[in-house]
Amino acid sequence: RATVNNNMKDVRVHYYVDNVCAWQNLPHSLSGWHAADGSGNGNRRTIAIECIMSSAYNSTDKKSEDNCAKLAAALLKQYGLDINHLYTHTHWLNVRDGRNGTIDQLNTMYNRYKMCPAYILPHWAEFKKKVQSYLNAGTPTISAPSAKQLYRVRKSWADAKSQLGAYTSLENAKKACKVGYSVFDANGNAVYTNGGKFTKGQKV
Repeated sequence: RATVNNNMKDVRVHYYVDNVCAWQNLPHSLSGWHAADGSGNGNRRTIAIECIMSSAYNSTDKKSEDNCAKLAAALLKQYGLDINHLYTHTHWLNVRDGRNGTIDQLNTMYNRYKMCPAYILPHWAEFKKKVQSYLNAGTPTISAPSAKQLYRVRKSWADAKSQLGAYTSLENAKKACKVGYSVFDANGNAVYTNGGKFTKGQKV
């Protein structure tokens, strides 16, 4: 939703995490656009996680943070990396600005451009311990994305920017389909149209 509604502007991250789950937004083989360091190592050589939290830091936020720690541990394990390969957004800003220090000093050092992750950074050491505990516990590697059918609501199959959503339920996709939009299956076939513009099985 953050990508489609332009709330993230041109920022692109690999994963979003909330209190329910984590979902992948980019394959690991593609560079994200998230570290504000141009073609530096932040954008080009790291996997970005956007943890969805609020300043309330309530039970919902803490669950989001816990899921984030699990995902971070799973990614470190997948690539055979230790806890010293866990970076903050602020780390790459400080590197970009030519500052020196240890990894953790750069992770937490004040940067006037941005202090991020805003709600985790104040207790970064505790978050690292949580990630390490999941590493020690043998957090399983990340499973392959689900091959479940998704129905996408768009003006046309080619117009990905017009997409209103993607649904595993065809009925839910139909309910979200506005006038002038169609529901497309994974192969790009229009299976439902609100307005009679396209026919079933037609690619646009």
